[in-house]
Formats: sequence, C-alpha cells, structure tokens
Amino acid sequence: MNRKKLILGLCLLAGTGYFGLLSQLEMNGILRNYVALMPVQAAALLYVLLRSKQRNTTA
Repeated sequence: MNRKKLILGLCLLAGTGYFGLLSQLEMNGILRNYVALMPVQAAALLYVLLRSKQRNTTA
C-alpha cells in the first residue's frame, strides 16, 4: 500500500507540474487540447505494451 501511495503522489506532482506548464504556454486552443491529452495517450500506450509483454512471458 505504501508503494501505491508513493506512485500516486508522484503522478499527482507530475500532473500538477504539467498543468502549470501548459497554463503558461500561449498556443492555439485546439493545439492545447491535443497537447493536454499527450500524457494520457502515452500512459495508455505504456500500459497496453506492458500488459501484452506480461501476457507473452507468462504464456
């Protein structure tokens, strides 16, 4: 449980920093939406890749 809280805290800190950085940048509204979703897409891709690798090693 302690490791889970540490990871959650690091994600919260990174998300807060990313939000602050994105708030300071001056860019087009549509581009800002895409840039805001980049970490979510990267995390989803990483999750899928790790899950598929995990399934291949156990099979």
